[in-house]
Amino acid sequence: ALAALHAVKMHVKANSRILVLGGSGGVGTFLVQLALNAGASYICATSTQEDLLKSLGVHRVIDYTKENWWDVPEFQAEPFDCVFDLGVGRNESWDSAERGIGLKHGWENGKYISFSGDEPNMQIHSLWQALKFTLGIEKRVFWTSYWKSVPKYIWQCLDIKSG
Repeated sequence: ALAALHAVKMHVKANSRILVLGGSGGVGTFLVQLALNAGASYICATSTQEDLLKSLGVHRVIDYTKENWWDVPEFQAEPFDCVFDLGVGRNESWDSAERGIGLKHGWENGKYISFSGDEPNMQIHSLWQALKFTLGIEKRVFWTSYWKSVPKYIWQCLDIKSG
């Protein structure tokens, strides 16, 4: 709940359009409710648990086993302000957002907030593996801070500024 609260305080503004990848998990269910309370105007979530998410106030649920969020024409026409990746960890999600499909560009304040990086089931057995993982994400965080044609990539565990 604290991770969701911090993410919403830092990134969700009134009238935001947000997408929650993995919306029916523990953090996702809190994030959806807190985002609605913060004034998000449209919330979409990926999950196979449509009834649960609809009962929490999600406007649209995408069953990720049947379709990809970046293939939905509606989201290409009206992109999201924020995408919260709660452990999906699929490169396809970031790659699509990076190309401007479904998420606003950096100059429009588009943000891709990752809670797990690219590997949700990561196992680190050596210092080298830890460095490789961390430096890969840090590189993405750094270059998206300056390259405004792509959304800003935020690794939530590093985004610990006080709100």
